[in-house]
Amino acid sequence: DLKWPAEVMTAAETSGLEPQRLRDLRVLSFHAHWVAGNRTEAIDIARAHLNEHPEQVLARVVLGNMLQRLGQKVEAVQEAVTCVAQLAPGSPSLEVLQVADLLFDLQQFRDAGSLYARLVRVPGNDHSTRRLLICLVESDQRRKARDMLDQLAPNIQALPPFRRIEANLARQMGDWARMRDLLAQELEQRPDDSGIALGYVGALYRLNDKVTLTAYL
Repeated sequence: DLKWPAEVMTAAETSGLEPQRLRDLRVLSFHAHWVAGNRTEAIDIARAHLNEHPEQVLARVVLGNMLQRLGQKVEAVQEAVTCVAQLAPGSPSLEVLQVADLLFDLQQFRDAGSLYARLVRVPGNDHSTRRLLICLVESDQRRKARDMLDQLAPNIQALPPFRRIEANLARQMGDWARMRDLLAQELEQRPDDSGIALGYVGALYRLNDKVTLTAYL
């Protein structure tokens, strides 16, 4: 339904809102078209909006997300790279997070990690820490990933998302025994998870642990 966004914008245009707030609200118009299924029109409106306001990070992130969902990864990455260039040292944390999430979804892990690092003061059980760790592992920054995992409190390290990150790190480092032990703990909680099971079997195979492998299978 495109009626309510149009009504909101009509009221906003005459409300005396400050220009920045008004520009943010205008993003609703092309987002509403996207949600309604008018994808080509949504992208056209977004591009036209950005021609007038090229500095608006939120609009460019939304356009990048739309392009990524259409499978236009190269174009989406270009929008994300432009966003990174527009971020200043004092940019709002929300803008930094939006750009980091776009880069993460595009599997641009090194660049995404640099932005998540701006948001993590003390590693903890939060979105930015989890994604920063994934970025470090996926971009082969293994020592940094290990150091950050070691900074986490033991009760946080033991949480499933962090255990899986550490298991992936162990796999990349060839620490098959550690990977086996971590995934064994995961299987106790999620015995039907085929991805965890496959990783566990792979670790046992690497360790040539035929007895445990045969018993598990």
